[in-house]
Amino acid sequence: MMNIEVAINLVNKLYFEAKGQPINSIQTNLLRGVWFNQSYEEIADNCYCSMSNIKMIGSTFWTELSQILGERVTKKTARAILENYYQERKTGKVRKSLLNHQQKDIFPSINETQIEPTFPKLDPWFSSEILWRMTERLDTCLRTLTSTSSNNLSPLISLSEKLKLLYCLNGQNYSLNRTYLDIIDICRHIIHDLTIQFPHQTIILSLFNEPILSEYDLTVNTLMDKKLIDNILKYLLANALQYSHPNSTITLDINIEDQQAIFTVIDQGIGIPNDELEQVFQPFYCGSNACKKSGDGLGLTIVEKSVRWHQGEISVSSQIEKGSIFTVVLPVV
Repeated sequence: MMNIEVAINLVNKLYFEAKGQPINSIQTNLLRGVWFNQSYEEIADNCYCSMSNIKMIGSTFWTELSQILGERVTKKTARAILENYYQERKTGKVRKSLLNHQQKDIFPSINETQIEPTFPKLDPWFSSEILWRMTERLDTCLRTLTSTSSNNLSPLISLSEKLKLLYCLNGQNYSLNRTYLDIIDICRHIIHDLTIQFPHQTIILSLFNEPILSEYDLTVNTLMDKKLIDNILKYLLANALQYSHPNSTITLDINIEDQQAIFTVIDQGIGIPNDELEQVFQPFYCGSNACKKSGDGLGLTIVEKSVRWHQGEISVSSQIEKGSIFTVVLPVV
């Protein structure tokens, strides 16, 4: 019986022979979605991109597969056609392809152990298909355990979700979707959620260095990607709260000028050693003065990749036992 891993490796091999490159991560997710009867909406959520984008990529993907296999492939028929093709190759049958000059003897004989995966060479670590599979299995196991155990496994589930997010933000795996957003409203919602997690600390939201009181009815519309700005603000503030002293205050200041949004997060925390500032955005980084604190070391990596996708800039300054200042500058048009 053909499983999803064999199917992915098979299509990778076919694509490499026909087009000179294996399938990308979104095409891989399309195959996974087909295998498990997922809707385009569910596949889009897994890829952190819009459903319309997934449908467009899917349409091209099925057309290309049709050309390679010599048979019309759609979302509904892809699994059955690949399983039939796999069985034909195992029994030595030869199918005429629309690309038969490129298909000659791709699989003269085939079995599961002979299919070797071929993956694109993207940036290291988070581009790894093996890592993607690992996090999917980890996520499934953890959710099963959570439903049957009283132990708190939420940190491990969070780690799995962050690894998936980083995989999608790496390389060309994310689809940027700029829309008009009320940035004040977004900040208030993020602050509200974090205040529940960190009840002994205070977050002050300010505009042009002037505190915004809760009763103020302010609207500041900007053209941004909502998922990215959520990532940036949520993880910057969570990092500030995590490494600040109890009963301390964190400030989030917003400044809009020259078609740019400037977000500044100021904390009163333990600070970052000066010679380690260049490492703070590396995955799993833990400051020499912070290793006793809980955390997975991925929040600032997500921030940095989200800023990069938005064609923005991020900088940090810090003093030991006085706190840190993170500044993010994003284009808003």
